[in-house]
Amino acid sequence: MITKKLVAKILWLLPLAWAPSACSSNGAVDIGHDVAKLSDYAASWDGYAEAATFPKAGSDRVRLHLDDRGEGTLEIGDAPALPAPTQAEGGYNLDSGAGGAGGAATAFRDGFKYPVHQARVEAGRIRFGIDPLDLYGAWCALVPPMQNENAASGYACGGDGGSINFDSNTCEFQRGGTATTEPIRTAVDCGIFRLCVGAGVCTCTALTCGPHVIPTAGTSLDSYPVVIDAAIDNTGAMLTGTLAIKDGVKTERITIRMAK
Repeated sequence: MITKKLVAKILWLLPLAWAPSACSSNGAVDIGHDVAKLSDYAASWDGYAEAATFPKAGSDRVRLHLDDRGEGTLEIGDAPALPAPTQAEGGYNLDSGAGGAGGAATAFRDGFKYPVHQARVEAGRIRFGIDPLDLYGAWCALVPPMQNENAASGYACGGDGGSINFDSNTCEFQRGGTATTEPIRTAVDCGIFRLCVGAGVCTCTALTCGPHVIPTAGTSLDSYPVVIDAAIDNTGAMLTGTLAIKDGVKTERITIRMAK
C-alpha cells in the first residue's frame, strides 16, 4: 500500500536521480562560491534515515540544527524529549545501554539533542562527531566527585572501592573476611556505580563532575562513536550523507537525507 510517507520519500529522491551526487568528491557545490564553508550548512535541517528506524518511537526522523560556526545539535527519531534528571541516586536512563554491556554506541538514542563536536568542512563535505554519553551530562552534575585512582584526574563520580570484591547483585563492596569472620560490607547506589564506574559517563575534577569528555588526538574524529559525513546539493537546500555508528569493531552506516 502506498502511504503518504512513501510518496514523500519518492518525491525527495527524484531530484537526486537527475542531479550530480551530493556526496561525490568530483561535483562542485554551486552555492555562490567554489569551496563549501561551515556557514553554508547553517540551517535547521529535517529529514529521515533510509531503511532504518530509531527504537524509542520507531521513527526514521533525523534533525540537525547548525549555526554559521558549525555549532548545534543532532536529534534522531521522534520520541518525546527525555525528562531532565532530578537526583543522582538510582542513576539515569539506564535502559539506553550505557550502564550495561551494550557500550557507548548503543546509548545513542532518540529523545535527546546531542551537541555537535568538531564540525569542519573537508573535500566539500561537512563532518562532525557525536558523543552518545553527552546524554548524561546534566545527571553527572548532580553526582559528587570521589577519589578514584583509576580515573585520569584522580576523581570520578563513583569510587572504585576495590571492584574485585564488588557484588553486583547486592551492590556491595566486600573487604576482609576469613573462614571464621564475615567480610565488611559497604553498600553503594547501584545506579551511580553502574554509570560512573561501569560505563564512565562523567568527567570529574576534585570539585565537580560534568559531561563525559572524549580525548581527541589532533583534529581527528576517530575517537567519536558516532560520526556524520554529509554534502550539500547544488541548490544549497538538501543535505545527503552517512550516519556512522561504531560499536566495537563493527560500524553501522546509515544513509540520511535532510532538507531545510
